[in-house]
Amino acid sequence: MKAPRWLVPFALAALLGWWISRPTGPSFVRLPGAGHPAPAWRMTNLSGTVMSSSDLAGRIVVLNFWATWCPPCRRELPELEAFHGQHGHQGIVVVGGATDQEG
Repeated sequence: MKAPRWLVPFALAALLGWWISRPTGPSFVRLPGAGHPAPAWRMTNLSGTVMSSSDLAGRIVVLNFWATWCPPCRRELPELEAFHGQHGHQGIVVVGGATDQEG
């Protein structure tokens, strides 16, 4: 039985599409597992003081990146603030990092 004429070009196009879109190189990041430290970070807080992950060593940190132009991001900020208020006494810290200049 002979394959339809369209099958070979279709298969080659599908293979090429997969090859181009597959995750490779630096765009594919492996996250640390349980018991391993998170990557180090530094940022300037609203007071102008530089803070870093080492300042919060040994504590549970919820690090949230957001932007002023992102409506879902702005909606979640009060919830994160409330979470911090409820759990801060347990040593949990919530840090919000704005990804745009306006933040």
